[in-house]
Amino acid sequence: DSVQAGQQVWNTVNLILRLDRDWKV
Repeated sequence: DSVQAGQQVWNTVNLILRLDRDWKV
């Protein structure tokens, strides 16, 4: 499913951004 794939990518990006923010702090 294209929608499911897009959501999975968004979840990965969100996780990376969250980890990056935690590392900066």
